[in-house]
Amino acid sequence: MHESSRSSINTTFAWNTCVLAVALELAMILSTWAAKRIIEKMPAERFRNFVAALLVLILLQMLLFG
Repeated sequence: MHESSRSSINTTFAWNTCVLAVALELAMILSTWAAKRIIEKMPAERFRNFVAALLVLILLQMLLFG
């Protein structure tokens, strides 16, 4: 492989990685914002039940898959 094609592959990889990083960052910000709005409107009892259900799911996952 020629040196110029290696450089091209590395540049393409770096560009793709940057685009992916920005897309993931935007998704993280938007999902955090949406979750915050949902949680703020949720009654406290419902939130506690939701967290308890998530903990049970995590427990089951750990028991089944280690």
